[in-house]
Amino acid sequence: MKYIMLILIAGWLTACSGPKAGSVSVQPRDAQYQRITASAHGAFQRGDIERAAVLFEQAYQRAHVMDRSSAIADSAYHLAICRIALGDTAAAMPLLNESRWERQAAGQSIVPALLAQAEAARIAGQGEKAWILTEEALTHTRDREERTQLHGLRALLALESDDFETATSERIAAQRAASRSASPRLLARLAEIDGHLALQQGDTVAAATAFEREAGGYAQAGRYTDMARATVRAAAAYAAGGANEQAVDAYFRAARHYAAAGDPLLALTTIKTALPLVSELESDVWAGRMALLVDQVSEAVKKTSP
Repeated sequence: MKYIMLILIAGWLTACSGPKAGSVSVQPRDAQYQRITASAHGAFQRGDIERAAVLFEQAYQRAHVMDRSSAIADSAYHLAICRIALGDTAAAMPLLNESRWERQAAGQSIVPALLAQAEAARIAGQGEKAWILTEEALTHTRDREERTQLHGLRALLALESDDFETATSERIAAQRAASRSASPRLLARLAEIDGHLALQQGDTVAAATAFEREAGGYAQAGRYTDMARATVRAAAAYAAGGANEQAVDAYFRAARHYAAAGDPLLALTTIKTALPLVSELESDVWAGRMALLVDQVSEAVKKTSP
């Protein structure tokens, strides 16, 4: 069974906190490098990953011109994140290796690079490699957030191997490592694990509640694409438990997000999944709301068609 984390960045890389994770200060500052990286981060935060990749590529080249290990490590890491987000995991791996080596040369922690490598390996379907990387990373860190991220990733890897006992023990380890000030993004990942474990136990109510909690965490972190994907997971759990109205509501919210975010085809797919449940509800209100959303999405599709 595969529980594939769908991520905007390979935030997907929820085990890494996005482009600013693992950033390092560059002293003395190089004005050109600073200007490029600031623009790259801005593009990434806007969701313009292609533009961010172009800019991080420029920063990466500038870092080599500067011959500064910390800048090379930072720019290689961020460029790799963009490559993964764009679906080119193979191109990201050498960059992450370089980031790791340069971090080591600069006397910095290699854990951010190891985390990203493990996430990339997971996305590529290399679960065993990802597991080995997390083991190595755990030997290099005592940081509570990093350890929480690592145990959370290991729990997901175990889930994907149908090893529910290990998944449970890793989830417990993640909870023990988590600080009271854990980020909403990190708490969202732990909630996802809780949801999958609840589904394995047949508790659809607990699963839906966990996935809604996951969605809330991503919303608080401003990661709205991940929020919508978690909401779809909640909808499926509601539907599996016969809570059709809650399922329709969750599907509707997710579809509305996709429509507004410029992905009308995914919005229509989500609506299509919800329609049999809407029919069973025999609710004029829900039928009307869905029909209106379908019309709005259909118009958006027409505008994007050549």
